Amino acid sequence: MPRTRGSVGPQNDRDVLELSRRQAATTLPAMKAWLLHDIGGPESFTLEEVQTPSPGPGEVRLRLETSALNHLDIWSSMGMPKPPLPHVAGADGAGVVDAIGADVAGMAIGDEVIVNPSLSCGHCAACLRGDIPFCDTYQILGEHRWGTFAEQVVAPARNVTTKPSSLSWEEA
Repeated sequence: MPRTRGSVGPQNDRDVLELSRRQAATTLPAMKAWLLHDIGGPESFTLEEVQTPSPGPGEVRLRLETSALNHLDIWSSMGMPKPPLPHVAGADGAGVVDAIGADVAGMAIGDEVIVNPSLSCGHCAACLRGDIPFCDTYQILGEHRWGTFAEQVVAPARNVTTKPSSLSWEEA
């Protein structure tokens, strides 16, 4: 997360982890997540308790029902590219909306959704043309911000879509 003038609170994943450890007793209940503290491949992940994230404006929090390991997660655990440590990988996931941030319309607690890991601003010239990978601030969930290898994840509301009822969680 980039530091902005006058900002307070956690500025990167290391700050989030430290905040998680200090505030766990006074905030939301802890959740389990697979944390990467050192580069070394998938075997470097450790299961730990961290603070449950809260959605900000335009975001939703999902209680994940499933996530999947893919090549991006393996590469990032090997340092290609090196994520900010500690890190929760995981680009792919599906779950149930359990919290909704301000300025989110058209979603409800209990909605079953699938996450699109391609994070974009939605308003730069590339986004307005539909060229999402060329967004000025393009990021990938699980690479640039904490991802789906956890019990819960926060994602922009525009990055979740309704899970078809015909799909199982594993298929989603």
